[in-house]
Amino acid sequence: MASDLADNPLIFDQDHFHPNNAGYAQMTKQLYNEMIKTESKWGK
Repeated sequence: MASDLADNPLIFDQDHFHPNNAGYAQMTKQLYNEMIKTESKWGK
């Protein structure tokens, strides 16, 4: 089964489910970019 899994450099090698540090960095970057798009709508 493990040989059927595609290599993903953003997934933790030990469980093939959780993001590794690079995965979390990518998720953070995408979340931040989405937040910036709506910044003008935030209550100030």
